[in-house]
This record gives sequence, C-alpha cells and structure tokens, in this order.
Amino acid sequence: MGYFNILVCDEDSSYVKSLCRFLAWTKEEIRISGYTDLDEFLNSDGEYDLGILGRTFLNEYEKMMPDVKLKRILYLCEDENDDSQQAESIYKYQSMDTFLDRIYSAIRQDDVMRMLSGMKVDKGSSTGIFSPIWHDLRLPFSVAVTKAKNKDGKALFVDLETISILPELLGRNMENDLMDLLYLMESEGEPEFVLEEYIYYFEGIALLPPMRNPGRISEVTKAQWERLFVTAEKSGYQLVVLMDQMLQGFEDIVCRMKELVLLGRPEDYYRKSQEKCMRYLSMIGDPPNLHEVILPMSAANLADGTYEFGQLLEGNLGSFVSREFA
Repeated sequence: MGYFNILVCDEDSSYVKSLCRFLAWTKEEIRISGYTDLDEFLNSDGEYDLGILGRTFLNEYEKMMPDVKLKRILYLCEDENDDSQQAESIYKYQSMDTFLDRIYSAIRQDDVMRMLSGMKVDKGSSTGIFSPIWHDLRLPFSVAVTKAKNKDGKALFVDLETISILPELLGRNMENDLMDLLYLMESEGEPEFVLEEYIYYFEGIALLPPMRNPGRISEVTKAQWERLFVTAEKSGYQLVVLMDQMLQGFEDIVCRMKELVLLGRPEDYYRKSQEKCMRYLSMIGDPPNLHEVILPMSAANLADGTYEFGQLLEGNLGSFVSREFA
C-alpha cells in the first residue's frame, strides 16, 4: 500500500486534533502530523506530500521558508469565498466527505499523480463486472471491488450502466460526463490529454463520471473503449468496469480483461440467466478468467435517509467483497 504524508497546521488546536484523529483512525493510507504552535512548525523538518495550512502558518511558511518540505499546499480557510492567498484553498467547515475528496484530489494531481503517470500496468489488467440478472446492488458492489483492489492506490472505477445513479449515491455534481471524456481523449490525443483531470474521488476511491444521456453509450465504438483502457493503463491504473449491457465490441472488450466477474443471486430462478451467460462467455475466443460471485444481499431495505453510501462499503457488503477478493 502507498502512504501519503500530510501535515495540518492551524492555531485552532481543537480543530487540528480532531482532524488528525479522524484521518489517523479512518484512513490507513494517510500518515498525519499537526502543529498548532508557529515556532515549533518553523523549527521543524521533514517532507510531506501535502500541507494544509491556516493563514498565519501559510504566511510565515512563505516568508521564512523553513526546513519542512511541502510538495503541495492547501490554504485552510474559514470563509469559502476567501481568495486572499495565492495557494489553492480548502474550506475548514465542510462535510468530511467533501474535505477528503479535496485532499485526495490535491495529492494525486501533483507529485503522486505524476509518479503514477510514469508507471504502466500490464495490458489486460482490468476487471469487468457484469450482472446478467441486473443485481440491485451491482453498483455499490463494484465500488467496493474498486476499494478492495485499491490497496496500491491505482484502481479506477468506470460505471458503464445505461442509467447510472452514481452521482446521486455520492451526493456529487459531476461537471463532465464519460462522453465528454471520450470525445476529448479522441480530439486532444497524447500527450495533451491528462486523464487525472477528469477523475473524481470518494473516500480515496478514484472514479470516472458516468454517462448523462442513456442513449449515447451505444454510440461509443470498440476503438474508443480500447483507447480508454490503454490510456488508463499507461497512467498506471487498473480499471474496474461495471457493464449492464452488451456494448459495441463486447467480446473484444472482455477478452482483453484479466477477469470478468459475473454477479448473481442464490435463488434458482436467477441461476438460469447466470448459467446461460457463463456458457456464452466460455465459448468466445480467448475468454478472460470468469469469476462467478453469488451475492445474497439486496437493496430492498435501503430507504433514503437511513444509510450513507460510504456505510455500505464499510458494512456487510464491504466485508463480503473483502473476503471474496482477498
């Protein structure tokens, strides 16, 4: 697993302690340190992937240039509209989900992201997920699989459902959609196109935005899907791809994958579709490793207001996926 070193500095000692405690307890990949005394900070040393600095600490850091090395800086502001500092800002009093997304985005857009962009994963390293029965938990299951495969920080989730509710489950407004990304990838070409600029983060899980228009996904050609896979692999990512239909070039797409997960339920009626799909896939040329997963869970009792998406990934579903893909 890769670790990110983060330094938090602010005069509000209660806030710094609470933030450091939360990050230390909930995020294994983050190593967190904090200062509330300015003199101690200026006399410290060490190297950090990210520094989150309040106004006083930021001003003195830029003026004194102490031995502590910060690869990237976020200004910890108390006003969302505060643009008094040249550094990029992060609002102090916001939901922790949004705060974490900002942290992960900042880390990966700078040194860490450039490091990953210089790496390559093997061609055909991606994992596909297909549910012949349209399992009602296929989306959170797929995100949980991405989290399980994200131990080295390089898994990227792609939701190719015709009608995706991913933004609604995450509570996020995604500016671009997957069609925009595919178009820009084709029009800009290498090396101008930077995949990382279109990646969103949820609790450290990297993901691409889904399609907005359900009718457009059928327009995407096999060559465009291939370009997406190749670009991701060159950027050091292994993809986790959720599909709910036979896309253009479906057989070629799944044949380049390392693994295709077939998600089903244990009831006899559902097994008929599962078995038929297994027979079809086993007969295509050079099929991927077929991994059948029978998930005995349902979304029937998930009423709005009674759960958060992150809780699903940490609860029974997350435990099931961790065991299945250990």
